[in-house]
Amino acid sequence: MAIFSDGFESGDFTAWTSTEGTPAIVPSPVHHGTYAAQMNASGDYLEKEIAEQTILYYRCYVRFNNLQANNNSNRFDILDVLTASEEIACVEAFKNKWVLEYHTGAGWFSIDWVSAPVINTWYCVELKIVISATVGEFTVYIDGVSRMSATGLDSNNFGNAIRVFLAYKNNDEPLTVTFDCVVVDSSYIGPEAAGVTVKKGSNLSARMTEMLNSKMLFSIADRFPKLVPRRF
Repeated sequence: MAIFSDGFESGDFTAWTSTEGTPAIVPSPVHHGTYAAQMNASGDYLEKEIAEQTILYYRCYVRFNNLQANNNSNRFDILDVLTASEEIACVEAFKNKWVLEYHTGAGWFSIDWVSAPVINTWYCVELKIVISATVGEFTVYIDGVSRMSATGLDSNNFGNAIRVFLAYKNNDEPLTVTFDCVVVDSSYIGPEAAGVTVKKGSNLSARMTEMLNSKMLFSIADRFPKLVPRRF
């Protein structure tokens, strides 16, 4: 069973710990099911608190109605993972490319995959974080393919509850971004099976049923004022 999943089929955000701004439930576009979540204002986000994890996978589907201009220096957060005291890593869209930002004991680092997202297209975005006593591991999968990966350790990440965010941050341009099929788990999740409809009472495993039926994707200070500013 997944640690957390929400396909927004409840028609509200009651599954989340808190919301900020004006995220909305919409009937279209959706990746799967009847509803999705949509954000279009700077500072919009959804937050979910979960128990401490040493291996965490965080996945969602995201769709851009429009994209940032190439001269826009603002990052657009998609997935953020934070402990009680600091941000660990986030996946962003920046100047029309995918970016992984991650925190180690030496500070903040970023790597990117130069492949521009296409508007009105659903992308499966999954962030893997491994926090161990010797090394931290960060990997981003786009549509089930590993595109960015890094290692590094930050001992401050230990012993804290985890917060995961779906987030919108853009001050310069109006964007509309839709999220769906959110899952947090301790093992790889991957894309949904294409064209599969799971009916109640089917013989699929509980894990597969949950992933398909529930519709099994953020940064500090300027994005979330209560948190400590990060440095670039």
